[in-house]
Amino acid sequence: MNIYEIITERLIERVETMIEKGETANWLCPWQRLGLPKSYISEKAYSGINLWLLESGYYLTWNQYLDIKKKMPEVNLKKGSKSHLCVYFNFNEVEDEITGETKQVPYLKYYRLFESGDFENLPPKDKLIEYEHGENTDIKDFLSAYSENSGVKIKIKKSDKAYYSPSEDEIVLPKESQFPEYQHFVSVAMHEIVHSSGGKKRLNRIKDDFREDETYSKEELIAQMGSSLLCFLLGYDTADTLNNDVNYIRGWLSHLKDNTRELISAGAQAQKAVDYIMNTVKQ
Repeated sequence: MNIYEIITERLIERVETMIEKGETANWLCPWQRLGLPKSYISEKAYSGINLWLLESGYYLTWNQYLDIKKKMPEVNLKKGSKSHLCVYFNFNEVEDEITGETKQVPYLKYYRLFESGDFENLPPKDKLIEYEHGENTDIKDFLSAYSENSGVKIKIKKSDKAYYSPSEDEIVLPKESQFPEYQHFVSVAMHEIVHSSGGKKRLNRIKDDFREDETYSKEELIAQMGSSLLCFLLGYDTADTLNNDVNYIRGWLSHLKDNTRELISAGAQAQKAVDYIMNTVKQ
């Protein structure tokens, strides 16, 4: 039995024990969330469809930026920054042709916003703790080598989300400083890297129906089992990360009616993904 099989078996046994005991999963998000997108000036949260259009953070309009710049000339918009769409409803008064009554008819308007992090020397609004982890160049080198050799873009920024986008072939990760424990950053990064290994340019595991519930659940099992393997190989596995791995896997297996045979299949796919990733990094 090789090391991959040992780790995979350990994960499967833990999940099976949870099922036998009737235990539910309690996965904990390992990074600090940033909350809803808000106005930099009023600090009020945006609402409605804007929660889909804007990521977490503070935003300014162009005119608000100009007003700030009058008092703080050192504040500058960084070159290459892109604006974000924000929408709201306004109303027109229209007279009903039949009844003659006046009624309010809504119509959609929009304006553009810039994220506060796109400005140099703008005082931050974030009240989050910034965790320091020292130098972890081995992981930075690992991520850099994987990105360069596989062609996957890896973006690390203040974010509430960690994901791999098949259409953009891009991984987005929260900043390391959002994680109280660095090994959890590594675990999340490896999870998304395993997802990216399934892209069409690589192992071609992620199909067009990727977002369908059953297919997505199976992919999540593969990604977390692969992440656990990679963390072990890189020396970042701990009892804490393993417990969170098990809870995550248990949660997604419930979408597949606790069919533990899916774990064996996912484990085999995870091992294949890890082999690909390790070989890619070593190129």
